[in-house]
Amino acid sequence: MLKQSSLALLLLGGLAGVAGAAPARSLTLADCVRLALEAESTLRVQRIAERDADLQIRTQRSAFFPVIEAQIDFRHEAATTEYAYADDDGRYNTTTFTYGAGVRGLLPFGTSYRIALDAGTLYTDQSQSIYDRRHAASLSLTLTHPLLSGWRPSSTTAGLEVARADHVAMQKSVQARVSEVALSVARAYYALSAARETLRIAKRSLADVTKVQNWVQVRKDAGTASPVELIEAQTAVATRKQAQIAAEQSVKTAQAQLFALIYKGDARDANDLTGEVLPADRPDASQDDRQLMTLLQTALAKRAEIRQASNNLRARSIAASAADNRALPKLDLTFGAGLTALTGNCILQGTPGDPNNPGCSALNQDLVGGHGKAWGNVFTAKQPYVQVGLKLELPVTSAARRALADRAELFRERAREQLRGARIRVLTEVRSAFARVQALYRSVGAARQAATLARQAFSAVETQFKAGLTKADDVLRIQLSLAQNESTLASMLRQYAEARAALDAAIGELPERFNVRVR
Repeated sequence: MLKQSSLALLLLGGLAGVAGAAPARSLTLADCVRLALEAESTLRVQRIAERDADLQIRTQRSAFFPVIEAQIDFRHEAATTEYAYADDDGRYNTTTFTYGAGVRGLLPFGTSYRIALDAGTLYTDQSQSIYDRRHAASLSLTLTHPLLSGWRPSSTTAGLEVARADHVAMQKSVQARVSEVALSVARAYYALSAARETLRIAKRSLADVTKVQNWVQVRKDAGTASPVELIEAQTAVATRKQAQIAAEQSVKTAQAQLFALIYKGDARDANDLTGEVLPADRPDASQDDRQLMTLLQTALAKRAEIRQASNNLRARSIAASAADNRALPKLDLTFGAGLTALTGNCILQGTPGDPNNPGCSALNQDLVGGHGKAWGNVFTAKQPYVQVGLKLELPVTSAARRALADRAELFRERAREQLRGARIRVLTEVRSAFARVQALYRSVGAARQAATLARQAFSAVETQFKAGLTKADDVLRIQLSLAQNESTLASMLRQYAEARAALDAAIGELPERFNVRVR
């Protein structure tokens, strides 16, 4: 994630000057991109949405957190005895006290579990011949697994998987927005660089024609130049001044467009708008020799929009599969295993030492004892048990569930078409950007050659004019051609740099170019 830092204060703080004035400050394109990413409000909103998606994962994950449970029960019952003589009204009382504690939860593959310790004691006033109180204790593990889900995600695990896929899709949405912001900044930055280069050309052009005007004035004073030549020179100077004013306005406009991207617009930045930004980076005019097929493969692997659409399809597929499961009858496999123990307080009368009437000593001593003895017997593992069963639930009607499943399938189909459309758009964008880069590179070469020839022609005609071998209008005409060719070269360099940035954005590598890492 992009970190808020003191970069804005360090870079933009230098723009604040005395009494609202601010000196010019040199910024690289990477500096401007980082400032813009800190200031971009839409990106901040997407970051909030990304955090919300992360919280959705935590919310869904809570279903898998174990739950500790405990219970205690007291039951009193007046039961009917089968022996009428046992009581005047043929009834007896039983009192049952039970308690237990355990841990239950859900495993990531959809199996629910419960591990529990349970115990109870039974009191009764019914005539007993062996035990007066009976005690039970157990340690148990119960597993329940849905059988009808097959290889699909179950409804119990689908929520977490959907949340994870949605979170990744939101991250890719943020990455896509970062690339858009970086491309917008690159275009504004190169526009400002080209505007300043055009202003430099306009100033030099004005200086050139001013020299010509001065030479014509000297010749007119000497009687070797006509008033018409002087008027032509003066007209050329006035035209160049207008061109310089227009270039200065273009610089202000381009700078305002860059300011709109890199400044946050709060009170702290109010004076920064009076400053100037001097682009430290010049457009790269080197040839881009990357191959189209390599660029297309890179775009399919890295482009955030494709990865976003792919994760969205994954999320909708999981949701559709889970919805199908909910529309089916529910069949669960249950498995239980554990250790139990039953004991009682022996009331069997006997005579000590009489083998014919041994009393309690004749009983299985594992079954004789109180509540503590029952718990002790549990962990001797002498009374284990295993149980297996099936649980079937048949909905009275599945029309509503089927409608939800059909709707989830429509969402999956829409996501599949969105992924297909994203791939087509990206591949088309890469091809178009690649072709534009190649065409503009040739245009830059032609513009550079024209500017070089124009500079040579102006130097030659200037020498001839100084020697009196040509007239002022020839110099002015060729100088105008020089200014136009140099301005064309500046425009071509700007367009070529923008086209290369657009190509990097099309393949998903523009943020990396500025060392911006977005998770």
